[in-house]
Amino acid sequence: MKKNLDSNYVKDSDQIGVMEAPFLIYGKENCPHCTRAKEFLRSKGFSFTYLTLDKHYTKEHLIKECSPVVPKTLPRVFWRDTSGFKQYVGTADELISFVNSSSFPLTY
Repeated sequence: MKKNLDSNYVKDSDQIGVMEAPFLIYGKENCPHCTRAKEFLRSKGFSFTYLTLDKHYTKEHLIKECSPVVPKTLPRVFWRDTSGFKQYVGTADELISFVNSSSFPLTY
């Protein structure tokens, strides 16, 4: 079952955790920080997959994905580099710092 997750920037995902886009955002409805993370990635021209709590994943799944970090707020963001390595980035603020850092590759 395919679901339209969000705008043209978002890739559909049949399985939770499957990443085709360079960024995966675990968020929830009516979350201003989740919106900020999506808008930031759009402004930088990055595609992402957005998963919504209780629609596409459970709290238990997110805790397992973020381990050993225990997520207390949303969003939680992951990045997949060109080799396929999945890296935990963190919150919206951490995402912005990560992308703006001098070590982040400018192209994907």
